[in-house]
Amino acid sequence: MISKRQPITSVLVGAAMLVAAPWSGRAARADAGAGDATATQCGAISYVGCCAAATLHYCQSGQLVQKQCSNACGWNAAFALYGCGNSTAADPSNTHARECPAGDGGLPDAAADGPPPDDSSGPDAAGLDGQGGDGAGPDAAGCGAVPYAGCCDGDTLRFCAGNVVLALSCAAGSCGWSTARGYYSCDTSGGADPSSTYLKSCAQVVGDAGLPDAPTPRDAMALPDAAADGAADAPRDQSSADAGDGGQPSADASGDADVG
Repeated sequence: MISKRQPITSVLVGAAMLVAAPWSGRAARADAGAGDATATQCGAISYVGCCAAATLHYCQSGQLVQKQCSNACGWNAAFALYGCGNSTAADPSNTHARECPAGDGGLPDAAADGPPPDDSSGPDAAGLDGQGGDGAGPDAAGCGAVPYAGCCDGDTLRFCAGNVVLALSCAAGSCGWSTARGYYSCDTSGGADPSSTYLKSCAQVVGDAGLPDAPTPRDAMALPDAAADGAADAPRDQSSADAGDGGQPSADASGDADVG
């Protein structure tokens, strides 16, 4: 599942159905901003990513992103990709190898700038505060009217991250506004934003335009980084610290929720 989050100036939404263990940032990658790109070619590395020991590699918008994990690099079942956390597990379906490919067409050389720091052992992207006033991520154009603060489509939570609308299945009646967090989440009594700044119903949010088509989650190079909220946002995640006050279970190891 995922690590700690911050109020909407650095928000992150979680799924109520996550089965726990500690992961850093939404999809273990939400803390990765545009400055994380360390190479211009991805070689054989896909958006799903791979691990070279404790270093995470994945392709974002045609660029190789490289992160040195503070604990371990492994499979995150919640978002079906490799990320930084406490597990060195591989994809149980064997579809995506854990080890990064080597040799021709394998792992490209990284630029001299080196990898960005990993924040999996600390608060969620503490340095990424500064949420935009509309609650959308920095690349919100592909999300239509759906903001980063999210909305509820029945019992499905939808929100914008990295120019993609992500969806999380909530327990019946639990999708609603979290006053403590400042965005829609899966662990509430189902109410709407009392300030009416963010409408609860996705149908009202998008109007006649309808919701953007939900992409296949983490489909290799087909998507931009759906988890990277960019430098303006902190990851929407949930942690065991949140669970005590109605928060989400910790989403930080081989967690288990679906995005799509």
